[in-house]
Amino acid sequence: MLDEPTLKETKRIILEERNLGSALKRLHAFMADRQWLSSYAQLLESIENDYQLMCDFMMRGFRDDKRSEVYDNLLRKAYRFVCDLELQVAVRGANISLREAANIAGPSGLSPDAARSRLEGFVQEAAMLSLESDETKKERQEELAFKHQQYVNWLFNAILVSPQWNEGQASAMSQLILSPTIDSIDARMMVCAIMLSAMNEFDVYKLEVLKEVYQQATDEYLKQRALVGFAFSLPMGDYSLFEQFKTVVADFCNNEEARRELLELQMQVFFCMNTDRDNAAIQRDIIPTIMKNNNFKISRFGIEEKEDDPMQDILHPDADDKAMEELEASINKMVNMQKAGSDIYFGGFSQMKRFSFFYTLSNWFIPFYLEHPGITHVAEKLKGMRFLQILLDSGPFCDSDKYSFALAMLSVFDKIPANMREMLNNREAIGPTMDDSDKQSPAYIRRMYLQDLYRFFRVYQQKNDFETPFDYEKNADRFFFANPAFGDTSLKEMFAKMGRFLIKQKRYDCLRLMLEQQIWPTDETEHDLFEALLAMNEGRYNNAKISFSRVVALQPDNEQALKGLAQASLRCGDFAEADKQYALLTERQPENKHYQLNLSIARINNNKIDEGVKLLYKLNYENPDDMNVMRALGWGLMMQKNVQQAEGIYDSILAQPKHEAMDCLNAGYCKWFAGKVNEAVTLFHEFVGKVDNEKDVAILMREAFENDKALLHLYEIKNADMAIMADVVGR
Repeated sequence: MLDEPTLKETKRIILEERNLGSALKRLHAFMADRQWLSSYAQLLESIENDYQLMCDFMMRGFRDDKRSEVYDNLLRKAYRFVCDLELQVAVRGANISLREAANIAGPSGLSPDAARSRLEGFVQEAAMLSLESDETKKERQEELAFKHQQYVNWLFNAILVSPQWNEGQASAMSQLILSPTIDSIDARMMVCAIMLSAMNEFDVYKLEVLKEVYQQATDEYLKQRALVGFAFSLPMGDYSLFEQFKTVVADFCNNEEARRELLELQMQVFFCMNTDRDNAAIQRDIIPTIMKNNNFKISRFGIEEKEDDPMQDILHPDADDKAMEELEASINKMVNMQKAGSDIYFGGFSQMKRFSFFYTLSNWFIPFYLEHPGITHVAEKLKGMRFLQILLDSGPFCDSDKYSFALAMLSVFDKIPANMREMLNNREAIGPTMDDSDKQSPAYIRRMYLQDLYRFFRVYQQKNDFETPFDYEKNADRFFFANPAFGDTSLKEMFAKMGRFLIKQKRYDCLRLMLEQQIWPTDETEHDLFEALLAMNEGRYNNAKISFSRVVALQPDNEQALKGLAQASLRCGDFAEADKQYALLTERQPENKHYQLNLSIARINNNKIDEGVKLLYKLNYENPDDMNVMRALGWGLMMQKNVQQAEGIYDSILAQPKHEAMDCLNAGYCKWFAGKVNEAVTLFHEFVGKVDNEKDVAILMREAFENDKALLHLYEIKNADMAIMADVVGR
């Protein structure tokens, strides 16, 4: 029997091999074993009949100039058919979220016209409430909000599990979402549902809807959700079968603002992926200071203000000022991290998603508003306080965290001291607030939405039902900037900026993906530079040297390329080239200690030992505590056969508490050359102890001797001597 992965193989056959006959055979066999898919049999039969008719015409010798076009159209129909089957398999199988969504959506299916009627009806009814009397208005308002939220939840799930759309459905949904006669919150919810659905199964028409919404929306919140949805819904791989897909992507990238925002979005995704690292830094460096200097304590009676210690002012009169300075410094660190793009609140709020509110899938994506039926009891409880309104207006939190904050406040409200309740009515109570201008910026709106999504894909109890777009190690296909669909678009203008950002973030894995896609602009210089930097990171120094050389040939004044060429030459053993390049760099920057040090090393290894050692003496005089200069000088002196002076240098290095494994190895050589064999053995033992390696000790030592054979032969240490020494150390 064929299992579910067969559908993925069938999709590959359609997209890559363009083999319709093979795909149809697989689909026929797949459905034969699953009677519950019988409702799809008629559509499969229709595709098969059209294909058979095409075969019959060709076998009769008829020519058809449009045969290829018709064949590709049948391939597209077959692909979309497979996507619908995969969705049904997921709904019936282990995907709890999709199964529950299908149960909520029911068999009626999605109708854009019906949705428009319901959504517009809600806006009209809400407007009519102003005519109601005060006695009935509140009750009617809550009833209307409850029914509407139920319908929006149904609509969200219906879109999520909707099969492949056609042109008519896509057009109707675009018009509905962009309609000024529906609530903006409802429009944003629909965009989220379309994104989740398209991420689960690629649908070119859903992608087109997201493009249309981004290009035409006047509401920045809606526009940014459409941008994120478009980027996250892009399929990776060869989708050239879908000409429409190429057209949609190219049209999206024609706008300069869209290209810039795609670049910013990709960068922001990386900041989201750094959340765990940032949270660890906050917990380690910032939270302890804040907790130490706060003036409240939590007891079984609730939150209480600490009593002042009467002796504190006598013993430590400046303690309060210092505590305040420490507290302000810690808070400023968090503010600066936030401004730099860090998600500073994830660590705390990720623990506050266990409220029943978050058991409903659609609630993870709904914008924060006080009338949401899930928090009306909170608003009622906190009536008379400005806290929730301040939170909504100025709080630097994503929507998901605002709901968490509101629900958490309800559980502790009765235990909060009166003076602290009063404090909550001030804007400063929730920490740094956002200016209106900052809140309305596209970058801020997008960042808050990404944080909502990050929490969903990390914390939602059924998160494994969806592929996360925030883990490129597991899902490299989600790195959308490397999508081959961008190869023929204007987004190529942004690749160099993206490459520089990736290097700064040390994301060489993603840089490799971009370079492998062969989608670089016509100017190859920067491409060669990134190829070289990637090769350096991966230890392919010869390749790096070749790429750096090409850049230097075209841009002789490119210091980054010159520096890279020098470093790569040194690493791959081309000491003559390293000597040449570091001499040039040192001439340009005579005070650069790093260039001088590497020049001396290159010269020592390029048979200019005396010149190299002379330069090292100068560096050592100017930087007597620099361990790297001492290491190079010790090696140079050994190469000069000046063992006594080299021994003094290595003794000084070993006296340092942070000396390294290679220091022990090289000092051992020096003792060996000086005839102090027992001391050499001791140092070789220390070298082995510092090396984190599971190899046999004797083998490890033989490998070290092999690497330094030129130096050892300089002192007439024979192969037999090396073998014996390795065995002695191994014992």
